[in-house]
Amino acid sequence: MIQKSLARVFLLTLVLGMGTLFAAQKSDLDKKYQHHVVVQIDSKDPQVRKMSLNNVDALLNYFGPSNVEIEVVIYGNKTGIDMAFEGSALSERIRKMSQRPNVRFSACGNSQKKYEKRMGKKVHFMKEITIVQAGVGRIIELQEQGYTYLHP
Repeated sequence: MIQKSLARVFLLTLVLGMGTLFAAQKSDLDKKYQHHVVVQIDSKDPQVRKMSLNNVDALLNYFGPSNVEIEVVIYGNKTGIDMAFEGSALSERIRKMSQRPNVRFSACGNSQKKYEKRMGKKVHFMKEITIVQAGVGRIIELQEQGYTYLHP
């Protein structure tokens, strides 16, 4: 009987402690921006890519640029990664969007390596793009920090 009660108290303490931990992480985000969004782009389809960037613009317009922080994560060695290359069809738009302090772009380093191996040449990302080890890992990190996930 005592063991059951102790187990319940331990479980309740653990649950409450985790809630406090997540609340603390979320409160750190809320200091500067009210909303935080991670946008995943892993498509070769030009319409999906444009729609994804249009969603970023829509979020900035809806919430106001001072109320939302957005990170666009690009990955997929056969699908999305080439959009992050210097000279891509969307490079000028990405460059312009990156000038905002609350919009960041990152690209998957694993996808880069696989793409280079497949193509047999080195690729050059836009300087506005931060290379992360794994795009999917970056998305999970941001979600754990309280970001809302958007995959058009």
